[in-house]
Amino acid sequence: MNFTQFFENLSHDINGSRAARNADMQGIRAHIQEMRGNVENFLDTFRSKHKQMARALKHEAKDLKRRLRGDDKARIKAAHEMMGEMRTRIGGVFSLTRGMLHDLAADLRRGGEIFRGNSATSSPKESRKKKRQ
Repeated sequence: MNFTQFFENLSHDINGSRAARNADMQGIRAHIQEMRGNVENFLDTFRSKHKQMARALKHEAKDLKRRLRGDDKARIKAAHEMMGEMRTRIGGVFSLTRGMLHDLAADLRRGGEIFRGNSATSSPKESRKKKRQ
C-alpha cells in the first residue's frame, strides 16, 4: 500500500507541476503578446513621426532652395545688417566692460576701501589711524 500510495502521490505531483508549468507558460505568452503589441505601437508611432519629419524637412529644403535662387542682393543686405547689429552689440559690451574696469581701477587706486569694507569717503590714512587707536 505504501508503494502504491507513493506512485499515486508522484502522479498527482507530476500532473500538478505540469498544470503549474502550463499556467506559467500561458502567463509568459500573454506577457510576450503584450510586449509585442507595445513594440508594434511604438514602431508605428516612430514611423509616422519620422515620415512627418521627413516631409517637413523636404518642404523646408525646397523652400530654402527657392529662397537661395532668389535675389542675392537682398540676402547680402540682410547679412550686412546682421553683422552691423552684432558689431554694435559687441561694441556695447566692450565699452561697458571697459567702464567697469576703469571703475575697479579707480577703487583700487583709492586704496581698495570697498574691498576692505571701509567707507568709500575716508582716505586710506584715516582708516589706518582708526585701526591704531
